[in-house]
Amino acid sequence: MKTKRGVICSLVALVVLLAVVVIVARWDMAKAATFNPTLDVTLSDDTAGANADVTNDHGIPAGDANFEVYISFTPVEFTRATDVPIGAHVADLDALSTLGLLNNPCITPFPVFFEMLSASVDTTDTLTFDDSYIDADANTLVDGAEKYPDFLNTLFPGLTPTVRLFGATTAAGTALTMNFVFFEPGSTIFDIAFDATLGTPSVSVLNDPAAELAPNPITDFCTPLATATRTFGISKDNAATAADESGHVVSTNPTTAGDYIFNNYVKSIPDADGDGLDNGMDTCPFDVDTGLDDDNDGIDNVCDPDPAVASAGLDEDGDDYMNCGDNCPLDDNYDQADADDDDIGDVCDLEGAGGIGLGPTTRDGESIEVYIQDTVTIVGAPEEGALENCPQAGKWAIAVWNGDDGTDAEQAFATCGEGAVIAAYALDPETQAWSRWFADQPGLSTLTTLDDMQGVIALGGAGASGPGAAGSSEANEGAMQNCPQAGNWAISVWSGDDATDPDQAFATCDEGGVAVAYSIDPDTQQWSRWFADQPGLSTLTTLDDMQGVIALGATEAPETPDLAAGWTKIEPGGDTICSQGTPYAYYVHPGTVNRLVVYFQGGGACWNDFTCSDPDAYFDNTVDESDNPENWTGGIGDLDNPDNPFKDWFLVYVPYCTADIHWGDNTKTYTIGGEDTTLYHKGFVNVSAVLDWIQANFEQPEKIFVSGCSAGSYGSVMGAAHIHELYPDVSLYQLGDAGAGVATADFFGNGLPNWGAVQNIPDWIPALDVSSTDLLPNLYIALANHYPNDRWAQYNAAYDGVQTFFYGAMGGNAADWSDLMLASMQEIQDNAPNFHSYIAPGTMECITGQDIFYTREVEGVLFSDWVEAMVNDEAWDDVMCTDCETDPLAP
Repeated sequence: MKTKRGVICSLVALVVLLAVVVIVARWDMAKAATFNPTLDVTLSDDTAGANADVTNDHGIPAGDANFEVYISFTPVEFTRATDVPIGAHVADLDALSTLGLLNNPCITPFPVFFEMLSASVDTTDTLTFDDSYIDADANTLVDGAEKYPDFLNTLFPGLTPTVRLFGATTAAGTALTMNFVFFEPGSTIFDIAFDATLGTPSVSVLNDPAAELAPNPITDFCTPLATATRTFGISKDNAATAADESGHVVSTNPTTAGDYIFNNYVKSIPDADGDGLDNGMDTCPFDVDTGLDDDNDGIDNVCDPDPAVASAGLDEDGDDYMNCGDNCPLDDNYDQADADDDDIGDVCDLEGAGGIGLGPTTRDGESIEVYIQDTVTIVGAPEEGALENCPQAGKWAIAVWNGDDGTDAEQAFATCGEGAVIAAYALDPETQAWSRWFADQPGLSTLTTLDDMQGVIALGGAGASGPGAAGSSEANEGAMQNCPQAGNWAISVWSGDDATDPDQAFATCDEGGVAVAYSIDPDTQQWSRWFADQPGLSTLTTLDDMQGVIALGATEAPETPDLAAGWTKIEPGGDTICSQGTPYAYYVHPGTVNRLVVYFQGGGACWNDFTCSDPDAYFDNTVDESDNPENWTGGIGDLDNPDNPFKDWFLVYVPYCTADIHWGDNTKTYTIGGEDTTLYHKGFVNVSAVLDWIQANFEQPEKIFVSGCSAGSYGSVMGAAHIHELYPDVSLYQLGDAGAGVATADFFGNGLPNWGAVQNIPDWIPALDVSSTDLLPNLYIALANHYPNDRWAQYNAAYDGVQTFFYGAMGGNAADWSDLMLASMQEIQDNAPNFHSYIAPGTMECITGQDIFYTREVEGVLFSDWVEAMVNDEAWDDVMCTDCETDPLAP
């Protein structure tokens, strides 16, 4: 990360380009022993003419050089619409790069997520990079999408994109923009004239590559690199705007079946001395590294002027760039000028340097250029089918598609006749979400394809001539198609004899069959009903072949544990343990509804010799009677309070005694007072025992609320992800109480590893990283985007005294804590629409276990009401104090 590095500068290598590719062949233009980019792409639909989503995974293995340029070429038969409304959500980019921070080794995972929008290609209506994030006309659409970035004209002189996508985000406190630009086939890009037969080129640009550099904490950018990009065949709504931009065609597969070849040009960062480190990673670019750095200042012994003495401030030349982040670590060059873009600064890029230097205007080292040739197979379009039970003019019917899966909805409805269907609704049996189709209104239509035997509620238009096939009288074995899931609704279809008894038909469904069904008469528009085991209420008496019904899957009440009154203490034994070897225990409490609270206790933390020396000051080291929630009579622990939203829920109380915010699985020896003391950071081991009990005793809770105070706040964030994997279909709500995640780089580099927490990161969640200095935003953004139907929240006092104390103990400036906390909350809010925060005035830490849970009111919003709205899925928003220094509830 030493220079602009052309288009693919610094973090640009975390882009995967929008080509639809599946690797089948590769050839090299130079030796590629240390440059092996990979591609893996799947299409949601490989049918000819389909509007398919494309998921593209791209990676570079650890130890390889990073890429400098990556241009993808899509066959011209894959068409991309040029009339998608500006601001429409058309792609997502999720990336995980590897960084070196503050001259430390390049080992830190760095997640970034972009929501990509359709953007302007008017190269005359421009804006600067700094204006990309603003909304000057207050129309809720960021200007970077509405106007063309001026630096793209500089980067691609004389070229006008056919399509541009724009995204903006914030990561590690750094503002980032991403532009995907598509050009005409045969365009000359970066002085390379590409053959038009390669296809449509696309290039990805992060930020302004030509912007003036400045020192920053990211001192290296290396491999491995992994990204996942999903581009949509049909646009989605941009939730930030008032308009609905969904339903527009974005890309279309070729209309003819066959194999289509994709070509991608990839170029690596050069390696001048051939020692396996690309110039961007090599502090001794003209000398083969020995691998030795005796003074740990980032400069290999081979060129370190004094290898036994570390550079002052880890900046050998005093130009404010730390050695690993300096393209000339031995020569003062604040401007980091690099005329030949070889990642070696001009002042040290001297002719004859190390016996191999070529000078500042000739690139040192050969870049490896790799072409990846890929083939995608497109299959034929579906055969023609027919919509059965077509609606009559002006009337509703439950119509059924009898044809190939994935048939275009408009094509299917047209089989009833031109103008015969003007509206239709379908129900997703898993999500229970309705999709819609309106004739000649693609912008409003979200029902895009129909599968065989899929039922829809259809409204007949003026062109309707009456129902289609009324059903078959031939004898069939018979089975209900598209049966509902337990407790869910579905539009199910009977495939069998006419006039079949509903009891017999519905009995062919598995998982307990059908509990309730409704059918509509296409002539009278009257609904009939059927209830299991209630013939006196049932008016639906027979079913015909291809008849659709709205059916509810039968279900039994899930099992809940049979617990004694009050709190029960459970000692799990096994590998569970407290920090100094005493036994661990947790507590459970019965409820009267099938809903569950999992509450993580707080109790400080320790991470080095100093903080681990004093349990009373920094952490709680035992589970004793003082931890018994029988003593917990405030906040949500007050189960007699009629205003308590959780008074009827089951409760699981997770005590804390491991000094590792419930995340650890490590045994660490600290030197305290000249003596070695061993601590068991086994918080995650203890939490795992609690989760085992929950899974064994709760079949399927209706809702789960996960919370915790202080250190327990962090336990609740990570614990929520593991709980969600136990119950993937349950509505989950997480509230972190006084755990804002503000910490120093020293803590992340030297303290956090002592807990052994990284190994417990949920590996099924892309980009989830607990080692980043942007800890809490990374956690919440990754979790909230991975579980978009859940609700995530944080409560903090604006000047929380305890959190400020711990930030100071980490070496931070306590005066900065409040601003850093607010910035953290804002970053999450900007990137996770299902996250909200409540910021109260004053310094009082924690609220969920205190009486102020019921009395805290900020800007007219009572906190207990705010939490109740959260778990009841009601309207819910951010709350922020205006006079944050004065706390009316302070004692």
